[in-house]
Amino acid sequence: MNQKDTKKDMIQKMRQEIERHNKLYHDQDAPEISDTAYDSLVERYNHMVASEEEQFSSIGASSSRNFEKVDHRYRQWSFDNVFSFQELVAWDKKLKRRAGIDIRTALEYVCELKIDGLKVIVDYEHGKLLYGATRGDGVQGEKITDNIKAINDIPHTISDPEYISCIGEAWISKEEFIVINKKQKLKNEKIYANPRNLAAGTLRQIDSDKVKKRNLTTYFYDLNSDSKSFDYHIDELNFLKKQGFNVNNDYLVTSSLDEIQSWYESWVEKRSDQPYGIDGMVIKLNDKKIAQQLGYTAKGPRYAIAYKFPAESVTTRVTSVRFQIGRTGVVTPVANVEPVRVDGSLVQRATLHNFDEIERLGLQVGDTVILEKAGDIIPKITAVLKELRDGSEKPIDVEAWALENDYTIHTQTSENGVSHVYIKGDNVIQKKRQLIFFASKNGMDIEGLGKKIVELFYDQGFITEPADFYTLKAEEIKKLPGFEEKSVNNIISAINRAKRRPFHVILRALGIRHVGGEAAVLIAQAFTTVDELMNATLKEIAAIHGIGEKTARSLYDYLHNDATQKIITHLLTHIQLEQKDETIDTSLDDTTVVITGSFENFSRDELKEIISRRGGKVTSSISSKTSFVLAGNKAGSKLVKARELDIPIMDIQNFTNTYLS
Repeated sequence: MNQKDTKKDMIQKMRQEIERHNKLYHDQDAPEISDTAYDSLVERYNHMVASEEEQFSSIGASSSRNFEKVDHRYRQWSFDNVFSFQELVAWDKKLKRRAGIDIRTALEYVCELKIDGLKVIVDYEHGKLLYGATRGDGVQGEKITDNIKAINDIPHTISDPEYISCIGEAWISKEEFIVINKKQKLKNEKIYANPRNLAAGTLRQIDSDKVKKRNLTTYFYDLNSDSKSFDYHIDELNFLKKQGFNVNNDYLVTSSLDEIQSWYESWVEKRSDQPYGIDGMVIKLNDKKIAQQLGYTAKGPRYAIAYKFPAESVTTRVTSVRFQIGRTGVVTPVANVEPVRVDGSLVQRATLHNFDEIERLGLQVGDTVILEKAGDIIPKITAVLKELRDGSEKPIDVEAWALENDYTIHTQTSENGVSHVYIKGDNVIQKKRQLIFFASKNGMDIEGLGKKIVELFYDQGFITEPADFYTLKAEEIKKLPGFEEKSVNNIISAINRAKRRPFHVILRALGIRHVGGEAAVLIAQAFTTVDELMNATLKEIAAIHGIGEKTARSLYDYLHNDATQKIITHLLTHIQLEQKDETIDTSLDDTTVVITGSFENFSRDELKEIISRRGGKVTSSISSKTSFVLAGNKAGSKLVKARELDIPIMDIQNFTNTYLS
């Protein structure tokens, strides 16, 4: 088996393993590995496929089939990380520059412990608990209301009448973890890997009585509301306390970075003595007005940062370095290392990020290195033990690799000063990956055009750019071995169906570097036509809420490149964009609809699209602003809530007769 086949086989095996653990976790509630080990496995796979757009998102955060999915009313962000005092100082200066504040000015921060539990979101309206959910992917989570109500320290009612979404961390003490595992062992049942794993598994129990028996605890630390605001974050914490929520009293309010560092170091020393796990601390700007001004990147808030505790370090040896080509042409170096366990999981590869990192480390193949899981998740080489070299080490030579494979490469420096190596000009691997992604479910979702078929069509000269999919002829495909008339007709039908897609789907399918699914939605909401987007300035794109500077620059450069402009022009001659102003009618204008239950002939996404085309809006939670509830089979608690609020309920037959006839 050659090197490419070996890599292909390894990728396939790793994917199968990830999917097996995913099924154990979500379908059987019987995980064999911890969440962090699972995330590490996913990361290893992601580094092997190299391209950001081909990677798995965090599968461990997807919604279980055992629970109803719920769209969060407010986006649940994650935090960027720093790992040293120097990085913290740099973040502080960057924050001040962005806010237009002199870097010598001391800003007040609130430092809170980052509890290693499971994030929960609990929404209230008119003082009553509406529903509870897991974070999920930040946009959609699992509805676990009954289990949330089974946690003793979460109030079922609060005194404030406004709609409030409260955010906290659910955890199980180390002592309780030991007791429960002893009981599990006596009953010959599954042993949990760690307290966080136990907390996550408990909240995904179908039987809420089990949740009540396991003594879950919570700490709340944030809230979202359209009608309630605070001048300072500390006021938000005090408000949560007054409403009856548990708030961790171990926090620090200070304007001194040195004091933050001292507090951080004190908790590094005593973190293992606490009843809960801690993997760092979160530092938030206290002044909410400045925080609002700073806004968000595509990942999270600019006004807060997670300062992670030191990761466990080990030594291992670099056996080789592999160069992987992403579909955007970037060459990513990945180190293969002798297998080693880091923080409980087996590590065989480590990211090198870019060639600047290799030069900074002075890394060579054969070196003994210090490896750690940065942020307790991603394996990373942090230092080279040069004194252990024996003379057999070899330089890492990307130019020799490129020459051997007949690639022309060039170096490009990003706006943050990092050098990346790119394949220059046409490249078969890169082109194939672009086309595979375009046809995939994450792209235009052309059913039947999987990786092998796309590669075959490319090798036959049928396709070289996205527009070519729409000029494929059934007669040509039928000449290929193994393609019968029925399968060919299915492919052509799927291609015809994919000639009409929403703007954000097409943006995502183009595979523009850094423009993922969420960013594509935000961009399509800001610019409803291709012409609007093509004529937008870099400043206008960067001004979109939730779009960072890196994403804006990448999109702008793509749109103003002669070659990619031709790709877009050719594509638009074959497809039709579903845009906001293409509503079939306005029969649902200014109407807010909640969809609940399942439907035989419609998916939820299809119903959402039908409603939005007619001017309506779909929300996940019922409130006084809800116009009507579209109820299907097994509608559940939303139906009860609608009746309590005297909100009209419509079944699918009445809906189709009224709006689709």
